[in-house]
Amino acid sequence: VYYWIPVKEEELKNYVLDIHQVKRLGIYRDTIKSADPKSEYVLRPNGCIAIAVAPELFNVDKAYRYMKTVEKTLIKEDSLGVKTLDPYESYENDNDSSKRSIAQGFSYHNGPEWVWIYGMFLLSGVQMFTQELTFPGFMSFLANHKIFFEKTAWMSLPEMTNDNGALCKFSCPAQAWSLAVILEAYYEAKQRLRK
Repeated sequence: VYYWIPVKEEELKNYVLDIHQVKRLGIYRDTIKSADPKSEYVLRPNGCIAIAVAPELFNVDKAYRYMKTVEKTLIKEDSLGVKTLDPYESYENDNDSSKRSIAQGFSYHNGPEWVWIYGMFLLSGVQMFTQELTFPGFMSFLANHKIFFEKTAWMSLPEMTNDNGALCKFSCPAQAWSLAVILEAYYEAKQRLRK
């Protein structure tokens, strides 16, 4: 009753939340009793991490709804990573303005597309949806990564990117944890999913 924001508005009254702050339905909150209450109701991909490491704590239907919302909202066609801010917010790591919330790396952890979180998104899908997901379906989620890997001189994956997989000049071009989590998800998918 604390972390889930239900799909149907009429169900909101059954949960512990501020109805006036809700922007999106069918998502998990990742903070409770924040000093900035509106920040509790923003879609972020942190639920993917929790689902990947502790799938037994999640209702399959709610997790599926949340994951589809993450996929549709925080991952774009050419993305290598998952955005860490809902599109209701804005962010550009290369922004040189003086607006603190979006510029000059002030929000370094809030906004860019992090590749390791994409790996957790994939791993959570493998953990929760072995009946629905096939290995070829899983591999389709790695098409951009394969292209990037083959094109880059580093033969690796970056730490993060800007919007829709755009180069982020502040990102490490070959990040071990990005590659590690993608490989872990690949390994688990190869072991657990239908061919």
